[in-house]
Amino acid sequence: MLLTEKKHDFSKSYPVGENFFYRCLNCGMTIPSQTQNSMGCTCGNLFIDTSYARISVDDLQKIQLLEKQVIPPEEAETLLVNLINRLIKEENQHKKLIALAKSKAPGYPFVKGILYEISKSSIVPTSEEKKIMDDLYFLYA
Repeated sequence: MLLTEKKHDFSKSYPVGENFFYRCLNCGMTIPSQTQNSMGCTCGNLFIDTSYARISVDDLQKIQLLEKQVIPPEEAETLLVNLINRLIKEENQHKKLIALAKSKAPGYPFVKGILYEISKSSIVPTSEEKKIMDDLYFLYA
């Protein structure tokens, strides 16, 4: 996985940094720990308030601390191609997205666009595919 769970005692602190993310286990939403704007998960269990530099959690048992892992571009390409093959059935769109996924452009600039196109698919991703899509998005954010 691109974001890996990091065990942490939340009763002592909430780590913040560009490589740390929080996932709400109630709704599954992943939020960067370091953000310019206040944001919270969809169910309201987790909220990051940038105005007051604080993190609010209703149920500590229902959050995970995640750490971003660097993965080789080939692994990201494989993940994207697998998602495209399963979720995109329209032939022209499929060919276009596969070509973008296999492009070796520096910094992989098309990842967000590919994920956006996949998210518009009429085929609903599995929960595991959704986690991979979220992880890829944050990895290349």
